Amino acid sequence: MGQRVWRRLPFLVPLLWLVVLALPGPTAAAPLSTGLDFPLTRGWFFGQTGGTPDGRAGFSLTDADNIPFWTTFQALGGVRTLGYPVSRRFVWDGFVTQVLQKAVFQWRPEVGQVYFLNTFDDLSRHGFDDWLYVYRSTPRPLPPDFDAGLSWAEIVQKRLALLNARPAIRARYFAVPDPLRLYGLPTSPVEDMGNHYAIRLQRAVIQEWKVDVPWARRGETTVANGGDLAKEAGLFPTAALQPELSPRAPAATARVTANLAEVRTAPDEDAPLLARLLRNLPVRVTGERQVGAARWLEIDLWNALRGWVLASQVDFSPYPAVSPPASRNIGSWPPPAPRQPAPRSLNAPARVVTAASLHATPAGPVVGQVPADQTGTVSEWTARDDQGWYYLTADDQRGWVRAEAVVLIEEDPLTRWVGGRPIQAPIAGKGLWVKYDTLQRTTPQVLVQAARANGLRHLYFQVARSPQGFYGAEGLNALLPVAHQAGLAVIAWVYPYLHDLALDLDLAYMVATYRTPGGEMVDGLAADIEQNMAPAAVRAYGQILRALLGPDRLLVAVTYPPESYHGQRYPWTEVARSWNAIAPMDYYRRPGQRYSEADAYQYVARSLALIRQRTGRPDHPIAVIGPAYDPAYGNNVGPNNPTAAEIRGVLRAARDHGALGASFFEWSRLTPEEWQALGAFSW
Repeated sequence: MGQRVWRRLPFLVPLLWLVVLALPGPTAAAPLSTGLDFPLTRGWFFGQTGGTPDGRAGFSLTDADNIPFWTTFQALGGVRTLGYPVSRRFVWDGFVTQVLQKAVFQWRPEVGQVYFLNTFDDLSRHGFDDWLYVYRSTPRPLPPDFDAGLSWAEIVQKRLALLNARPAIRARYFAVPDPLRLYGLPTSPVEDMGNHYAIRLQRAVIQEWKVDVPWARRGETTVANGGDLAKEAGLFPTAALQPELSPRAPAATARVTANLAEVRTAPDEDAPLLARLLRNLPVRVTGERQVGAARWLEIDLWNALRGWVLASQVDFSPYPAVSPPASRNIGSWPPPAPRQPAPRSLNAPARVVTAASLHATPAGPVVGQVPADQTGTVSEWTARDDQGWYYLTADDQRGWVRAEAVVLIEEDPLTRWVGGRPIQAPIAGKGLWVKYDTLQRTTPQVLVQAARANGLRHLYFQVARSPQGFYGAEGLNALLPVAHQAGLAVIAWVYPYLHDLALDLDLAYMVATYRTPGGEMVDGLAADIEQNMAPAAVRAYGQILRALLGPDRLLVAVTYPPESYHGQRYPWTEVARSWNAIAPMDYYRRPGQRYSEADAYQYVARSLALIRQRTGRPDHPIAVIGPAYDPAYGNNVGPNNPTAAEIRGVLRAARDHGALGASFFEWSRLTPEEWQALGAFSW
């Protein structure tokens, strides 16, 4: 509708609601309980719209996080007025939103009020007018200049007058106590749609039937639910529309015994494949169905989706003491892209930190000496095995000098801002590490849908390793467009051994500058530096990579935890020179031991403190990596995976002690209870 109404109407609605919310308690409508719904803490669970006849799945409507969706729902008449919830909470246009059958709630924190979303205006804004007209007999909206030059009172009067064309439609509109609040203003004239007349409103469509139909007799009027129509049209994110498992639903845990268990969208071997699950992975079974000779089990996939697996592929017995074999043929690295040398030229200011010889060629004849604290410019680099070399010009001297004797003078990588936010923003909040072969067992669409449903904000995706090269281009081509469209950052994960410095720099540069056919790039580069930790090699790798990529590319150094044997000997100050963030692998678990939430919390808290101490930077950005695997069992998943309490401990410690975020290794090995703990944690 016209921009004037779009801007002004939302400010009217909360004022009307204030009156409703101030009414005495008895006027609030209780839910229409049918046995499928029940109370929650500060809310209610509704199983009526979960797609399961026994209420095993549905949607909760609560006042969680001090967003009063449940209180507002009751005050406005509950199910009779608004219908049942048909979505989870999600973020829409920057605001927390939840879809009901007859309306869409949106929390506006700037005024502390719940608004109705103008659903049909949003459908129009996203290009659904033709779909609504053809498939749901909904009139197209009025032209934008319909309200030109009118005051607000004149706009309301002119639009309400459109109802006069059909007295029955007008009567239906005014039959509710406050039609402006519930329906909004008309946004079309009454139109003859063939077997009925219809008028489009901001949040609903009123229909008057010219013939008998199964749901109405001739002359009767009905109201098409705006929330249901928007859901059917595909306006809202798919993940938000996935039902939640009922807190009261009986569930059993089974373990995958097949080489790869195939999870499908329906109990049918021809149904689309959601994922292939590794042997030994536990799954939460929520239902079953017999289809011919086959018994299918309904499972909760990644705390986000419902899928179906053949009962023959899982077992309900406990884990055996000796691990079954790992899965075979679970995926492979594709052929690497041809090696492309990174530029060897630089233009970097430098300072000599220890007196050193200048050479005519790398490791060649000595042609001069440079003292400590001499400054100059590095114009070229090269490497011999794990030794870096710089071509240095200092005053009237020039020649090749070992990289270990020189530091490149850089901007502070910790305080850099890019695009109006800290450079580390893509790795804030919750994330997961994803091995490359995961995309050979599921699709980017399913992966991203599950990630967003669990509140993840970033993924670390494995794409390159020193011996194998850059093998992840095809995976990035598939994942990046889907992830970015969903607002999910993707950090490329590389594993440089640093035994061949030139090769590893070429590899990192290829990955960091790679563009998909559609022009997408990764949101950062994470290098797992755990093979060669010689300070000279670590310094040269970080400093040359930073000089090649510039100050605006996010670089994350993946390190040992500081309490470990290698962590106590790690070159922390060298990492702090060039990398924007440190991601310690805080894998505190040892085989045969049990751990509590407090154990996990305390380990991560100590890790954060030690890294800041050893880098000499109390402000050093850190993104914790927690364990979510069983190192002693086949496929690294089994009875000794961390518990849900441990997942919470890692997350709480990271948040409480100022980490950027926390991620877990690794996607395919998380158990259902780990997924639930990760998804439930607010960050």
